[in-house]
Amino acid sequence: MTPNPSAPTDSRTTHHEQPEFSWRMVAILFVLALLPRLVAAVALPDRWLGERIGDASDYWALADNLLETGVYGGVEGQHAGQPGVPDAYLPPMYPLLLAGVTLLVGHSPMAVNVVQAVLGALACIFAFYISVLVYADRRIAWLAFIANAPYPVFLLWVSFHLTETLYAFLLTAMMLCMTLALKRYQKIYALLAGGLFALTMLAREALVLCLPFLLIFWLLDRFDWRKKWVVLGSFLIGALLVFTPWWVRNATVLDRMVFTTERMDRTMADLAEFVTPFPLPWDNPYATSSSSSSSSAVAACSAGAVYGAVMDYNIPEGMVRSPAETCCRYRAILRSDVSIGESLSLLVACFVETWLHPNGLWSVPKGALRALYLVAHIGMMAIGLIGVIISLKRRMAWPMILMLIYGTIAHVVRGALPRYVLPYMPLVFIFVAHAIVKGYDALHKR
Repeated sequence: MTPNPSAPTDSRTTHHEQPEFSWRMVAILFVLALLPRLVAAVALPDRWLGERIGDASDYWALADNLLETGVYGGVEGQHAGQPGVPDAYLPPMYPLLLAGVTLLVGHSPMAVNVVQAVLGALACIFAFYISVLVYADRRIAWLAFIANAPYPVFLLWVSFHLTETLYAFLLTAMMLCMTLALKRYQKIYALLAGGLFALTMLAREALVLCLPFLLIFWLLDRFDWRKKWVVLGSFLIGALLVFTPWWVRNATVLDRMVFTTERMDRTMADLAEFVTPFPLPWDNPYATSSSSSSSSAVAACSAGAVYGAVMDYNIPEGMVRSPAETCCRYRAILRSDVSIGESLSLLVACFVETWLHPNGLWSVPKGALRALYLVAHIGMMAIGLIGVIISLKRRMAWPMILMLIYGTIAHVVRGALPRYVLPYMPLVFIFVAHAIVKGYDALHKR
């Protein structure tokens, strides 16, 4: 029997009434989340920030080139160091943000910090209302907000001009709209979720790999199929409306069509060419050889498909490189003579480095604070895992769970730096809050 869209979506409900949305509540949450970020942007000493990470200079160069020449590109990839030469090597959202701020107030790093503080505060609000929708418990929502608002790394990264803060804002906004769409399968929220999905991909293009997870959930979710098709269509329309300007620009300005970015299209083309048992009906414009099963491709796929590397300029001066980063730097996983045992040990090391290594540990003053931060982070991740496990029966929690599964696979096999999973931390805090509240309730009943 088809579930009633207005009926509760979980088998158990709490006795805590779902708080209604109010602009007054939004204003209170916004001020509480914004103030510590503004203080951090102004007051954090430079020695806590360490060396600026090299990617920031690339984003600023793209923004400056766009304002000076009217052309996006010429910083990395085939046309590196050629301002005025268009490309689509890096996703455009963050450079466009920098260019917009520069156009309004001039080249002001502090203005960018303030904008990122606002985006971070809004991400905290989105996480609050995701908690409300999923668990209908004000305590969980407030506890997640209390964890998100003053989280030290979120405050620290307001001053770094990288994609993490923007990506966290877009990701939590997308998850909020997806949760609203899932609650009653309403097309307006699905339309917004599709548009935000496209914007999030234009900030970090690897999100395209999350699509199979969302599609599987859509297929398995027991709901009225007519509503499901309407929502899927609305999601795709929203995504197409946002993607279309980027596609039109690439098709008209470049010599080939680029759907995401050149580097991600290359990865997807190589993967499709390798896993497909028959010749593809189109030519791979990124192919480096005529053989689709070269030793490097076989090694990449059979050994975990680690396709990224950590470059020297990603590591601030004085930071000790971890074994996982060193292995990924030399792309040891891509060697044709690598063993499966070496591959698995590297993947385990990358998993530990990705989730259990606190973001920004190198920025914390040496001594007791660093040790305390490390212990607190690992403990928090353990509690978050418990929260995920006890949320498996909640239909509304599955979009968040799938997003964390995607984030783990996408970044662990890439050998990514810990900062790459920072945008997923608001979702982790929601599960941490759920586990704490459930544990409290269980002890209270005893």
